[in-house]
Amino acid sequence: MEITRDPGELGRRLAQRRRELGLTHAQVARRARLTEGYVRHVEEQPADIAHAALWRLAAALETTPRQLLGAGSPLLLPERRPGAAEATTLGK
Repeated sequence: MEITRDPGELGRRLAQRRRELGLTHAQVARRARLTEGYVRHVEEQPADIAHAALWRLAAALETTPRQLLGAGSPLLLPERRPGAAEATTLGK
């Protein structure tokens, strides 16, 4: 399922959180099991993002999809990935 929320806003939040944590694009990509190019694309270009990628990026950035999407998001997402076990700390 694709999310069509303003991806520019999502990209800005993603980049801001990445910088807050002092992470590179490559580190976020490795944590999220995505390509570095995809992480850059989501940050820099308006694009749709799949739910799975959103959850992975949120976990990699130690936040929630809701935080990345913003308060104005019309999506109703649980704070935790459905069916996920307790969160584990991702290596830096």
